[in-house]
Amino acid sequence: MKNTVMRCLSFSFIFIMCISLVSAYNLKEVRADEISEITDQVQEVADEVSETTDEVTEAVEQAAEVDVQEVSQTDVEAEFRYVAVDSMKVYKKADSSSKLLGKVQWKKKVTYIKETKKWSKITYKDITGYVLTSNLTEKCPVVTKKDPYVRYVTKKATIRKTPSTVSTSGGSYEKGKKLTCYGISDDWTLIKKNDKEYFIQTKYLSKKKPKATGEDVVKYAKKFVGNKYKYGGTSLTKGTDCSGFTQSVYKHFGYKIPRTSSEQRSAGKSVKFAKRKAGDIICYSGHVAIYIGDDKIVHASNSKPYPQGGIKISSVYIKEIKSVRRIIQ
Repeated sequence: MKNTVMRCLSFSFIFIMCISLVSAYNLKEVRADEISEITDQVQEVADEVSETTDEVTEAVEQAAEVDVQEVSQTDVEAEFRYVAVDSMKVYKKADSSSKLLGKVQWKKKVTYIKETKKWSKITYKDITGYVLTSNLTEKCPVVTKKDPYVRYVTKKATIRKTPSTVSTSGGSYEKGKKLTCYGISDDWTLIKKNDKEYFIQTKYLSKKKPKATGEDVVKYAKKFVGNKYKYGGTSLTKGTDCSGFTQSVYKHFGYKIPRTSSEQRSAGKSVKFAKRKAGDIICYSGHVAIYIGDDKIVHASNSKPYPQGGIKISSVYIKEIKSVRRIIQ
């Protein structure tokens, strides 16, 4: 195209020079055949200029057509978004207190108009309104199904109805929970709960069961504070005695310790009281508890206060300490 334009400019220059040449002649002194020859040369230049001009015009039109097509395709791609949550609310204005126009379900394709701060204006079927931008995604969520496989939760994680952090929560799983998985969707893993599909972030899953820590034991044990005491019991919810409590808590993490308080005084490894840490078993005469830090214990006790007994938190100095046992090294 650049060469064509240069040719056009060159011919234009020749044409102008020819006209100037004709003007410079004294027409009275120029013979008729010379005038005819000059006229023919000028006409040839004019024809070439006309032809070149047509080529330039055609090239410009083609280039413009290509640009329009490219812009048009880009606009079409950018005009669509997909719903990332299980049920997206569409409002009349960019305000959640405005009129609710309707809801659009997960993975549905909507026409994207514009974005204003955290809101986006969209159209879906006969509805035009505003939605939270965080509820939209540029790519349609795709779930790749696989044969069932096992993974373990590495830290407490929330499960979602769709693979999005803003989707409706389906609850959460604690560290160490064993899950059966069925596929992936980008950074999310598909699982099932009560025969319903949910998603959990893959970064919180591991092929191997994570090792428990003393802090994990304490956190789990404290969940049962307030439940009743029952002599000879081992249920953390329906009733347990002191050694049944410590045994059941550790059983949850895969550790097997003896049943009675006297037997538990030889479980695990002995450590000095000054070296105690969260999760250790504190042994007394006829009683055991789990140390939680800050000179406190969680235990199942049949003595006051509480008002009479139950799983509770007390001072580590309730009785003379006989030994400290470390189960998790």
